[in-house]
Amino acid sequence: MKRNLLVLSAVVLAIVFSSFTVKTTTDVFFVYNSGSDHTQRSNYTETTATQNPFVGTTNLKWIKITDDDGIVSTQEFSDMYDALDRTVPQNTTLNDDNEGTVSGVSPYIYKLEKGN
Repeated sequence: MKRNLLVLSAVVLAIVFSSFTVKTTTDVFFVYNSGSDHTQRSNYTETTATQNPFVGTTNLKWIKITDDDGIVSTQEFSDMYDALDRTVPQNTTLNDDNEGTVSGVSPYIYKLEKGN
């Protein structure tokens, strides 16, 4: 009887501790290289190295996505672009959008950084 109680206690403790685990996220930066179409992933260099802010608000410099696993899929990149392209109608440049942070579907957070 004591052994069964010990096993049951261990299971209950495991459930309690697992409910308090925190899922980690990874910041992935897409540094804009060149090209007129900001929707094309090939126009960016992908890195997890933290990027510095820029002075000015004229041209796209980088985009940050806070991702759940550090691997940004094509769909996640597209969702990120759609969330940051807030002009109506949407287009293929982010130069006409305000820089700043936008919350996507949890846990995604997107940041647009521009400079001169």
